[in-house]
Amino acid sequence: MSVLQPFPVPLPAGVRFPVKTFAKRQRAVVMAQRYVLITGCGEGGIGEALAREYQKKACTVITTVLPWESKDHLISAGIQCYELDVTDDASVQALERIVDKVTEGRLHVLVNNA
Repeated sequence: MSVLQPFPVPLPAGVRFPVKTFAKRQRAVVMAQRYVLITGCGEGGIGEALAREYQKKACTVITTVLPWESKDHLISAGIQCYELDVTDDASVQALERIVDKVTEGRLHVLVNNA
């Protein structure tokens, strides 16, 4: 582990600041505050794989599947999942209300995979 002194004032003798560990924790905190919406997350597809990657980065992931598709693979992984048919305006508006409530208007990433 490299040790740097990011402070303009020298640290007391023997005191070290583990920059890499701190940076890693800060990244996790920042990513945890990120909201990601991914549409089209059917089982075994690109959407599901992407959702799992964002989840590994500690983001809050919201996913969608078609109304007749299973959500179990996402819910069992601890990923929020909602039904969405992008060709149905009512379905899109319902999801918009849900996402706005969950994210408090702070959606950071949108992946339209539908």
